[in-house]
Amino acid sequence: MAKKLEIKNIRIIKKILRLSDQLESLLKKYEPELIYQALHSMALLALCYFKQGNDKIPDYDYVKNIGYKIYGLNHKEATIQEKQWNSFLRNYLFYNIDEFDLEIAKSIENGFFNEVSLLAEADKLNAKIIADKSENSFSEAWKKYHNTFANNQEEVVSSLYESLKKNVQYISPINLNGTVKLFRYLSENEKANELIEFYISNRRSNKTIFDLKHSSFANHIDDPKIIERFNCESKCSGDDRSPEQVIISLAAKNGWSQNDIEVLSALTVDDFYQIFISQHGDHLSGLVDACLQFAQIDNASDEQKMISNKTIEALVKIGKQSSLNARRVAKFGIRIEGDI
Repeated sequence: MAKKLEIKNIRIIKKILRLSDQLESLLKKYEPELIYQALHSMALLALCYFKQGNDKIPDYDYVKNIGYKIYGLNHKEATIQEKQWNSFLRNYLFYNIDEFDLEIAKSIENGFFNEVSLLAEADKLNAKIIADKSENSFSEAWKKYHNTFANNQEEVVSSLYESLKKNVQYISPINLNGTVKLFRYLSENEKANELIEFYISNRRSNKTIFDLKHSSFANHIDDPKIIERFNCESKCSGDDRSPEQVIISLAAKNGWSQNDIEVLSALTVDDFYQIFISQHGDHLSGLVDACLQFAQIDNASDEQKMISNKTIEALVKIGKQSSLNARRVAKFGIRIEGDI
């Protein structure tokens, strides 16, 4: 690895060798692929951290925050310097950074390995590596993107879509974010949003994964929908009720709790839409009115206003579906353009 990175500084080589010995000792029970990644990432990160005035070597912070920039999914045009760094990283076969790599980065910064946190991330990655060994693994699916210039968009989308679902328990939020960003770039927004919901519904056994405020990978999550839905899940983690149950409770009582407000304000317009169209019966109007009531409060909080505003947007969406629904939402004060 030192040869591949063309490291000539003896001091840096000795640091990398010392860190390599410690890593191999800590990780000897894990899959060979994990040990390879650990040594591969550590050598690069150590070189970037200890480099001195060599512009050909990427800046340490640039590598730590690389995300999916090498995939061409960043929003800003890369500078000439960044393009050179990206070429350097591609030549080293380093395409993105994950939670395990970030834990190694912390060790390089601190000068020692935090065995507890390092092995915790190693356990997660090791399970993913085992899953990735299947023929249709997530890593294999990404190769259909990386390893060809063929006109195979349909195959890339289908492979990533199916593989993410199959291996959802082993997919990190960073990898979810990268997949969703690629799908959006390819105008596959419906599939992107579906994967987000599938991911959330299948990872709720570990609620902490949605807590971006206290997460080491938060800076790598930049898809607005993922951020919105993760924040919603994090807010709702202390409440076992579904959003639908919260609205039913709100309609049945004269008042609300702050927890009710937090749960409902974190919902999206589509969430309210799905709840309303799924309801049938005498109680439906009461549910809608319960969500609209905050628009009538003079001193409503921003969260309360969000609930009513999203409810109105959901009703507009319902009203635009048909002339009949335009009449139905009119009783809530919703006017659909073109409706008489």
